[in-house]
Amino acid sequence: MQSGRPISFLSRTLGPKASATSTYEKEAMAILEALNKWKHYFASTSIIIKTDQQSLKYIQDQRLVEGVQHKLLVKLLRYNYRMEYKENKVAYALSRVSHSVHTMAISAVVPVWMEQVSSSYEEDNQCSELLAKLTIDPTAVPNHSFHGGIIRNKGKIWIGNTGTLRQQLLDSFHKSALGGHSGERATYKRMKLLFYWPQMQQQVKLYVKNCPICQKNKSENVPYPGLLSPLPVPEMAWSHVSMDFVEGLPKS
Repeated sequence: MQSGRPISFLSRTLGPKASATSTYEKEAMAILEALNKWKHYFASTSIIIKTDQQSLKYIQDQRLVEGVQHKLLVKLLRYNYRMEYKENKVAYALSRVSHSVHTMAISAVVPVWMEQVSSSYEEDNQCSELLAKLTIDPTAVPNHSFHGGIIRNKGKIWIGNTGTLRQQLLDSFHKSALGGHSGERATYKRMKLLFYWPQMQQQVKLYVKNCPICQKNKSENVPYPGLLSPLPVPEMAWSHVSMDFVEGLPKS
């Protein structure tokens, strides 16, 4: 190590090792522990001691009362040191004794999707009825709960009919990279793990059925009908009788 180069360290309050009771004594004991532990680094250089106990900055000018003050000052006489005060802004606020009580506002971050879910209940009559019952008695409706502004059905988030949130969920679970234009069954299986609303399965089927990309690029999952073949020629008249039924014709 280069001689004359200052070394700085920040004193920390000791835990169970310190028998002192005041904060001043604990900070002084922390400096003593640091000097004993790293004295081989401080032998040939100057040191800067930074502490968040402001009164320790004037230890040379104070009237020595406690034994720990004598011990610290005698220890410091061996070194070329400078004591500096450094405010500890990260200290836990409740551990500090304050003569005045300050009331501070607490703000909570609410995700945008939770606000959209709550907004979807506004003009939905079924959701309004559930909210009225669950607000009075949380166990009024079986398998339903209301917490944090969200209705849940068997643990799944209930999506109201107001707004476009249902359509956005259908787009995300079918058209996005997550959905990959999967079929009706796969799309519904993914959605029902998290969300619920009445007749959701029917709406998923109708949505996938009307998806233009799926209609253009996906083939039918039915057996191939095969080639047409002529009917065998009967041996005699009226041995085979066949009829074609045509329905849906307009009335004449």
